[in-house]
Amino acid sequence: EIGKELGHHHKPIAEILAEFGLRARRQRHFIQLVGEDHAHCWKCDTTKTLSEFCIMRRGSPNEYRLAYCWACRKKQLLTRLNSDYKCRLAEKYSCLVVRARKHAIVCTITKEQFIKQYTTQKGNCFYTGLPMSWKAGAGTIVPEALSVDKIVPDKGYVLGNVVFCLNKVNTAKSNFSLDEIKKWMPIWHR
Repeated sequence: EIGKELGHHHKPIAEILAEFGLRARRQRHFIQLVGEDHAHCWKCDTTKTLSEFCIMRRGSPNEYRLAYCWACRKKQLLTRLNSDYKCRLAEKYSCLVVRARKHAIVCTITKEQFIKQYTTQKGNCFYTGLPMSWKAGAGTIVPEALSVDKIVPDKGYVLGNVVFCLNKVNTAKSNFSLDEIKKWMPIWHR
């Protein structure tokens, strides 16, 4: 609640409180087992198999299961992502960094530069000028969904090479550079 009031993430607030010997009171729900292989979800008030409950901090000594099921967790995440475009873009940026690391793609753009690019484009597709939907949950099924593109694929995710476009446009563009599009798809390029 303090973090929400101040507009900051809860972890730095907890660290500051800890410096003064204080601790934020947080109601923590522990998983409620029903038999050996089932548990009760406190959010949707249903009993499900244990495999339907997310394991957090997997592999660490502090590993634990959430007290709510995957479906409720997904709904909670989507609600958070869809609350503000900056939150959604921060999530997109995190996925971009992971993808770049996994595929050894150059990635020097910062999160701030990434978000600034979106605001510079005013939420419109770089290639078509049409509005994009930044809301999460529809996946790639929605052609108007926001997608991240590298103008010149070989340059990587660097400032000036990263733009936002419609998912359907990014799918059509694939790994083509603008010069290749101009050569092979002149009407679309115009």
